[in-house]
Amino acid sequence: MAYSTDANHITLRPVDRASMRFELKMTVIDSRSEVLVRTRCITYEPVCRIRKRTVPRFDRYRTTHMNYWGIVEEPVKVTAAPTVTLTHR
Repeated sequence: MAYSTDANHITLRPVDRASMRFELKMTVIDSRSEVLVRTRCITYEPVCRIRKRTVPRFDRYRTTHMNYWGIVEEPVKVTAAPTVTLTHR
């Protein structure tokens, strides 16, 4: 395990891609020589889990389908009302 520090942070870098569990222990000594010790067990999983949608939402699927393969809507201007004749026998 490699590590680096700066003013307020410690960065741990494993040397391989295996998961591991380790105990991290921190000891702080202040100006009055008082000591504070804290220990925590940490689990490291080197696998990045990202949730990503693989199937598009239906409205996007429909729009894409209509743009590339579907029937294109064309506005129709009606100039005269059609004549309807009803006959009764």
